[in-house]
Amino acid sequence: MKLLSIRMREIQPGDIDAPLDLNTAKNGFHRTSAWKFVEDYEAEVYEHGRFRFESTPDNPIYAAEGYRGRENDGKVMYCLVRPHHKKNQFFCIYLDKEGGEQ
Repeated sequence: MKLLSIRMREIQPGDIDAPLDLNTAKNGFHRTSAWKFVEDYEAEVYEHGRFRFESTPDNPIYAAEGYRGRENDGKVMYCLVRPHHKKNQFFCIYLDKEGGEQ
């Protein structure tokens, strides 16, 4: 999957299930920015075309910048998360900030 564009804003008090305490380091993602609310993003899913994903009040998407692995090789990535129906669990996807392949 290739990230084409993303629009984000600061998390506001009314945003539900913000992952402020989510420990992504246990999954190999080292966060370097604050979590933000994703208004929408567009991605190209290989062999399937382009898709636009939007947050809704009932199904928000959050993102933070960071890197994967033990050392920062200069490759900045986004960790995009959607809250899971079970408390303190999230669905995560990792995309290159510059739109390159993972």
